[in-house]
Amino acid sequence: MEGEIAPSRSVPAQLRTAFGAIGDALGHAARLVLDIALPTLCVSCREPVAGEGVCADCWSKLSFIAKPYCPRLGIPFVYDPGPDMPVDGGDRQSPGLSARPRRSAL
Repeated sequence: MEGEIAPSRSVPAQLRTAFGAIGDALGHAARLVLDIALPTLCVSCREPVAGEGVCADCWSKLSFIAKPYCPRLGIPFVYDPGPDMPVDGGDRQSPGLSARPRRSAL
């Protein structure tokens, strides 16, 4: 008993670490296989892209929505209605209208 050295970690903890490393390696391998079999494509032109979303050519063609737009729906107006734009009474009373999400591009 005097010559034995106690292990620093228990066997279940070592197994958990080993299985975690194997699981991470399998996850990376599966992700690599999926990237090769099903490459990430541009949502507009379906060309392969490095990340997610749109390619540089399609990004440059996007027209972002600028004012004037409907504060409730985020839809751009064809003309500028001016500062006296009629707003529904419900819109004035609903809290957090400016916090609502809206479209950013057409």
